[in-house]
Amino acid sequence: MVFRPRDYPLRPARWRDAIEVRADGTCIWHGSSPDDRGQATPGRWEDLGNGEAQVTVAADAGGQLPRRIQSWAPDKLVIDKGQH
Repeated sequence: MVFRPRDYPLRPARWRDAIEVRADGTCIWHGSSPDDRGQATPGRWEDLGNGEAQVTVAADAGGQLPRRIQSWAPDKLVIDKGQH
């Protein structure tokens, strides 16, 4: 999954997942619920060292599965899709 800053010029879409990463190790995964309404799900991110990091989100956003952060830059965050 590729995430871009909120002001990044993307084509219009009905819904896009978003992740809000905070300096304190918490994050909020913004996704759609089964009835297509927006849903904010808390999670955590962790620096694993050696340039690796992971995000773990609650069950409502795909399970307690750690998702590896594949790469990050100021304008692009890439997270593996995990197993649903």
